[in-house]
Amino acid sequence: MGKNNEKLERDINILADNLLLIRKTARWSTQQLGDMVGLSKVTISNIENKKYPLTQVQYIALRSVIDYEIKENKNNKLETVMNLIYNTDGMNEEDRQKALAFISGTANTKMDDKTFNAGLCALIGATVTAVGAATLWIAKAITKK
Repeated sequence: MGKNNEKLERDINILADNLLLIRKTARWSTQQLGDMVGLSKVTISNIENKKYPLTQVQYIALRSVIDYEIKENKNNKLETVMNLIYNTDGMNEEDRQKALAFISGTANTKMDDKTFNAGLCALIGATVTAVGAATLWIAKAITKK
């Protein structure tokens, strides 16, 4: 398996492992997310519960919806989640797990972004910054080297 395929497989697994957290953070029901990507709510639930593996096509559809939500609706909580699950450089695993637990606990609240970011930063004693290239994943997903 090539390096690009291994990276894509890793990214697919990360999304599948965190889909429930991502969906809750975006405040989408299984039905809403399924409708956005052309899947049934049962399929979304089965992916979240690891009954079905996430396919490459489903991954691309989900990432398109997620990235659109981040960009067009300025969903900073969702952007923070995506950065925490994919871009862990410079953060130790304990802090990353604390941050993900905090996000999970606040996912269904209407906490504003300023309070959310302040709470998250206070929890891990760091400044949370967004990674600028949110759409690099698609280039990696479709590029074959």
